[in-house]
Amino acid sequence: MKNNIYGGLRIERALFDIRRGLPVFVNINNSLYLLWAGDFFTHDMYQKHLKIYGKQGTGDVCTDIISGDNWTDILPYAGALLTLVKRSELSPVLHLTSIEHLNTELKDLIVTISTDDLMIMPRHDYHIKRLVDAKLPSRYSENAKIYAYRTIPGFYETYAIVFGDIHADDIIPIRLHAECFTGDLLGSLKCDCGPQLHKALQFFADKESGILVYLRQEGRNIGLLNKIHAYQLQQNGLDTVDANLFLGFEIDERDYTVCGLILQDLGVKSVSILTNNSTKINALESMGINVHQRMSHYTPTQKFNADYIATKQDKIGHLPE
Repeated sequence: MKNNIYGGLRIERALFDIRRGLPVFVNINNSLYLLWAGDFFTHDMYQKHLKIYGKQGTGDVCTDIISGDNWTDILPYAGALLTLVKRSELSPVLHLTSIEHLNTELKDLIVTISTDDLMIMPRHDYHIKRLVDAKLPSRYSENAKIYAYRTIPGFYETYAIVFGDIHADDIIPIRLHAECFTGDLLGSLKCDCGPQLHKALQFFADKESGILVYLRQEGRNIGLLNKIHAYQLQQNGLDTVDANLFLGFEIDERDYTVCGLILQDLGVKSVSILTNNSTKINALESMGINVHQRMSHYTPTQKFNADYIATKQDKIGHLPE
């Protein structure tokens, strides 16, 4: 775990720098590469940076995905490198260029990640730490509490809103809800996220029992910026699934490991889950949480989201009402 923590810190630093448009170094088999996120990469930027780092660039070095001299060395790590850029919530495009001579004065200023660090990316053996909990009276209930958790290593905190008392022998109603800025806060009609969120909160308040785990995984975990790009593609005829695939993402990039860890921390062993998504059920059961019952969680459709909901049933395997 020690190596995972230190590797996780380097990954976190790399994520922040990549998101700001800065390069990071990647050490692959003792060869050093300079990595940019495609959203920020330009040929002029490349020439400028290579002059700083002591290498002369010639010709057109821009490629759509990865450029490098030692392709066979890079290939085993291509997926992890793309995951790194995805987790910075930028487009899954990167540029990787070999660095032959490094200005040593700058070496300590730019984070260097190794292949061992990269291999942490697809793993789910992180742990969580409960940071704080507090009372959260709301329009739904005066007796709710909110719990804040940090994943180690991790990028965002995750929150649990708890209604009533938790007893180990009880079957607790729950919902795992991925954040949706446009739906939860702006009342977007393009999805059903906002109505689902508020329906769940009202249900738990009426029952005086329940847990809503609020995941920081916007747009099925592609980030708000990319979700808006997907909206633009949908305006041009693609559905929500094909738009994600066109941008280079998986259909659903979410990971529910943290949800199981939070439920375990709260002492929950058996749940009734408000969901239409069988993936959530499978994820909890794989972590030893007994899913006693699945409760349908559909809300009324309208002209702006009818196709979206139908696509989730047809292409993502959402369960019927």
